[in-house]
Order: sequence, then structure tokens, then C-alpha cells
Amino acid sequence: MIIAQKTVKKTKSVIETENVNVYYGNFLALKGIYLSISQNQVTAFIGPSGCGKSTLLRCYNRLNDLIPNFRVESRISYNGQNLHAKQIDPRLYKWTLWLRATNSDKTIKTIRKLLEFS
Repeated sequence: MIIAQKTVKKTKSVIETENVNVYYGNFLALKGIYLSISQNQVTAFIGPSGCGKSTLLRCYNRLNDLIPNFRVESRISYNGQNLHAKQIDPRLYKWTLWLRATNSDKTIKTIRKLLEFS
């Protein structure tokens, strides 16, 4: 897999992938992935079918949580917070990540309050 990055301007890293291994049961799907993605940076995952592009993206947005026997070893962090920590509610995280892409902090706070209330 080739990861191409183009930096628009120098900024801090928002997503850090540190020596990540991804398993489906006993099958090792990704091994030893290191990647740092900065804010305001365009990033593309390029590679042949089956090389792990979608698997890595699914780790970032936690879609793999729905798959039985899926597990991530090591750390993937978003703004310094471990995405796969047990105290992270995947529903709240997914909304927050999506809404951050829309740059709507007021909407994020509103949805967070609704989720906390429910």
C-alpha cells in the first residue's frame, strides 16, 4: 500500500497510527502500521485490491467494531486520544469525527448533550 500525502501548510498531527496490528480472529490483516496524518493535509491510500486500504480506514472510523473477533493491537489516536480505548463510545466518536469534518462545533456540542441525555 502506498500512502501519498500533500501538506497544504505545516500543522500538528491529528491522527497517529503507531505500530498497529489488525486481526480478524487469528488472521493478521495489517502488520506494523505507522502513519501520522496532519491537520489540513490531503492523504490518499493507494494500492492493489486486498492490501489493507479499507481495513485501515475502517480502523479510523471504527466500522470494524461491528465485526466479530476483530481487534486492534497498539494505538490509533485522534487528537491524542486512543480511538479504541474502552471508555470511548463509538457512537459519540463517529458523530464527533463526522461533524468536525463539517467544522460545526455548535452542532457537535448539541449532539453530545443529546447522547449524554439518552
